[in-house]
Formats: sequence, C-alpha cells, structure tokens
Amino acid sequence: SAWISITYRCNSDCSYCYVGGDDKSKDMSLQRFSESIGLLKNLGLKRVTFIGAEATLHPNIEEIVEHTKHLGIRAGMVTNGRRFSHKKFTKVMYERGLSGVGITVLGTEETNDNITRIKGSYKQTIKGIENCLEAGIDVTINTTISEETRNSLDEVLNLSDELGVRKVFINVCTDLKGDHNSSMPPTKAAEIAGNLIERNRHRKHKIFLTTSMPFCNFEGEGKRYFEEGIISGSCCVFSGSSFALDHNGDVLPCPHFTGFPYFNIYNAGRIISSEEFKTFFFGGELANKYRAAIWDFPSDTCIDCSNYGKCTGGCPIYWQGYSPSKEIKGGENNGN
Repeated sequence: SAWISITYRCNSDCSYCYVGGDDKSKDMSLQRFSESIGLLKNLGLKRVTFIGAEATLHPNIEEIVEHTKHLGIRAGMVTNGRRFSHKKFTKVMYERGLSGVGITVLGTEETNDNITRIKGSYKQTIKGIENCLEAGIDVTINTTISEETRNSLDEVLNLSDELGVRKVFINVCTDLKGDHNSSMPPTKAAEIAGNLIERNRHRKHKIFLTTSMPFCNFEGEGKRYFEEGIISGSCCVFSGSSFALDHNGDVLPCPHFTGFPYFNIYNAGRIISSEEFKTFFFGGELANKYRAAIWDFPSDTCIDCSNYGKCTGGCPIYWQGYSPSKEIKGGENNGN
C-alpha cells in the first residue's frame, strides 16, 4: 500500500500539524496523478490512501477517486471529515469509488475545536462520520495522544461506540521540529496509552495504537498488547514495505518527512518504470543508507532483547527529538 499526498490545502489549522498549514500551490495535477497511479498499478499495489493536508479539498478529488477505482485499486482517505458533512459530496464520493475513510476526532468538542482553531469543526466532523456510515463508506476514527488531548481520549472511544464505528486508530504526536509544544516523551505517551488500554479492556478489539512504541515502555504489557493486536511493532514505512508519494513525485519513507525523499518518480521529464522504481526503492544507495541509519539499534538496551524484530525500539521520528537512552526503559535488561 501507499499514501499519496495529493494536496496541501486545508480547512483547519491544527496546532501540531506536521504539514504546516494551508498551501494551495501544492496540488498534484491530474496528469501527474494519472501517471503516478499507473505506476503504482504496475507495481501491484491494491490499495492507496489519499492524504494531505486535507485530501477532500483537491479540486479534482472526484476524478482522482474514480480513476483509482477504474484501475482496480481500493481508494481510502485520511480526512478531518468536514466536507463529508455535506450529504451530496458524501454520496458522490461513494459513487465514484471511495471505499473507506479514517476521520480524525481530537477529543471533546472543546478540545477538538481548540486544536483545529476552527469553531464548529467538531460538529462538522461528527456529521461527516454519520453521513459516511449512512452512505456505506467504511469509517474508522483517528485520534492523537498529545498534551492537548490526553484527558479526552476516553471520550473519543465513547463516541465511537455511540456512532457504531468499528475501530479507533490512535497516533502519538511526534515532531521533527524539536519544540515539543504538543508532543511528549515516549515514556509518558506509553503511560497514557497503557492506562487508556487498561481502562477500556472491554473494547480492546477496537483500539489500535498505530505509532510504533518500545514494548518495554508498557510496564511488562507490551508483548501482550502486540499479541492482542493493540499495538504495532515495527513501522511498515521505515522498514521498506510501504511508502508515501508526495504531490511532486517525491517518494518519502514516511509522510512526515516531506522534503527528504528517497528519490523522485520522474527522471529527465519522464516517469520511471516499475522496474526502475524497485531498483531505486530496494537497492538504491540513498534508500538503503537511510534505512540502515533508521534501523540501527535505537538504544544499547535493545541489542540483547528477544523482542527485537517484533519491537524495533519505537517510531524513528522520536529519536530526532528525544534521547533513546533515556526514553527506552530497557527491555529485558530492565525486567520488562
């Protein structure tokens, strides 16, 4: 699978967004999209997820979804859900072939609107969820553990029950800027996530922590959470089993790494072939050098841990701003 950043337009202004705000100059053109999705088809991809900023704001979003379906690729989307508050738009997206959406809810109404800095955004998002469910679009809820949301995460789970949403995906706010205004140390995030999981054991089937975190930070429960399908081990993007495609054709190891590509799918004005893509992606010097650096043991305590491989020490973005020697509790060397 792959993520495709088709636009950097946005109708919200989230305080910790890694994209950095609304930018109408970064739309993927229809021609570039057609060439890009054709390449992904030749690579054998079965599913793509459209992201942005806010993917629904791309001026040609209907044609993009329809063309994707025409090629036999499932089209999903990560969105704030606000455009889906309009039934007509929701109906059209379903008819064009949108199969699923991950809609972001950032806590209570007050918390959500404070983060998006748009009054009324929460109500639009909830209406969007309801409209998607009614239209037959598969819905999951996305939320984020951050300093702003930490006290309202249970409300998101309650909301998912009330609306009949089958799954809640929980990210941990990470940043590459190093200011930590919204992010928190991995040990603290694991404590909040672990307590949330234990408080909601009765609905553990619907909770999934998408951000990779060290097993040993969960006070001895990390391996069990992994085996129960509640937390992830390694990051599929950084391990090379997936990737993000930016609006300009850059192939990124992760959507958060805009501006730091492995390579670009255009070479001398032409789109590369699927075989060239595989060569660059799996055998390219830059890609391999990047992965080697990323997948080095983040902490000496990881080296002899029998969980290493299932657990790879957490999201590599953490270690751009936090010290792994301080933020990885110690694996088996610490009795966890």
